[in-house]
Amino acid sequence: MDIRQFRILGEAIIFTVALITTGLHGDDLMTRIKILAYIVVLVWVLYIFNALLLSSALNSWFAARPRSIFGLFCIPIAIFLHGDEDHLLGNTEGFLLFGGRLLFWKGISEFILVTLIALFVNGIGKWLFAKNASIGASGIILGYFGFLLFRGFFERDAMSALLTMLMMAFYSTVLFNLLPKPGVSWTGHFYGFLGGAIAAVYLNPIREQLLPHLFR
Repeated sequence: MDIRQFRILGEAIIFTVALITTGLHGDDLMTRIKILAYIVVLVWVLYIFNALLLSSALNSWFAARPRSIFGLFCIPIAIFLHGDEDHLLGNTEGFLLFGGRLLFWKGISEFILVTLIALFVNGIGKWLFAKNASIGASGIILGYFGFLLFRGFFERDAMSALLTMLMMAFYSTVLFNLLPKPGVSWTGHFYGFLGGAIAAVYLNPIREQLLPHLFR
């Protein structure tokens, strides 16, 4: 069994456990599936439009440029842009695996909250410390991974502990994405992961302060 087959088996186990323990079914389950599908379709449609009609011009226009005022405002736009099919395929898989797991496990409001925290920490970290402009959702995906990895230490239930152990067993190699690599925005990876870890530690107080304003 190679590493990919090992992970597929792990995903099947995690997804089955999540469905059983969270009791998702019917409209609630379909709503979460639709959210994932809408986001993936949006990103792919944007990529096709940008590549075919604009020769990928959006990638340079709206890249997250460090220490640039305009680049600061481009941070939430840049996460939807991708350089090529491999870049987009990799992020699509990561989003479905980690973003999907967060959405099914914790719910829609927490999914939005963790996304916002990871986006903020990732964006500020890249803006202050990155050397080059960047695009892509890798930082947000690493934020989901960081949240899922650390949240189990603060939740006192079997599901959280099981998810943490399975994450470590099947995806510990993802942590190598936090190390510097030529041609890769590892700074964004690091600060996205940090944002997810911060969300895991402070989820409850942040949720109590922010969620009533987001969903009132």
